[in-house]
Amino acid sequence: MKTLYLERTYLPNGTRGMCTEGSEHVRRWLADTIEPARTNTAHPCVQEGTWIFDKILSEKHGVVFRARNIPGRTGIEWHICKGHDGKFLDYTRAGFLEGCISPGESECEEHGEPAVCGTISAFARFMNYLKDDQSFTLVIREAQQAEQNGVAVQEETVDQSATKLTPQQAGNHALKIVGFTAAALLPAVNNELAAYNFPQIDHKVLDELWSAGLTLFTLAHADVIPWVKKFFVKP
Repeated sequence: MKTLYLERTYLPNGTRGMCTEGSEHVRRWLADTIEPARTNTAHPCVQEGTWIFDKILSEKHGVVFRARNIPGRTGIEWHICKGHDGKFLDYTRAGFLEGCISPGESECEEHGEPAVCGTISAFARFMNYLKDDQSFTLVIREAQQAEQNGVAVQEETVDQSATKLTPQQAGNHALKIVGFTAAALLPAVNNELAAYNFPQIDHKVLDELWSAGLTLFTLAHADVIPWVKKFFVKP
């Protein structure tokens, strides 16, 4: 089981963090993070400690990692947020979250709140890094404490070659993209079915496939274009 580290900086209206992987003293950057403020009375950030996160299928967010057995807390997930139209946003503000953790490519501010930007690509890379893992351990502590312990974080991110997809994996993602397209076309399909008094297709059946559109951004990190052309593009 991989061990990841989350070093935090506590702000009045949010909690910034940096997620890394590696050894106790030499680690590599995975993502910047945002969480609610520690002083948020309704949904504060998760307390410091060592916790296990398990891969699950979330009804709201699709495939994510959810915390296991944090005292007094339930439903704490690593996820990114959706807008009112149901599509994933490319930023997350601290105020969007109810105790969960959202990864991003960089720190930013949105509407005066601490936030992370580039959330879609950061989340895709994070999930691809853990694609073969059903669980991981997360060590959460204050950034100042990590500095006192002599932690050195390397500037380069995780080796991108380790996150590129094989043709077989790319094929699996392609099937999910087909499902994503079907979900987007579902309202029009149901209108046609209604015109001929045929039974309607339940949107819930395809709702999770909407989240699979996130894999489009995972494919951006893979050398799959030649493979796709080989099978789908005529000479």
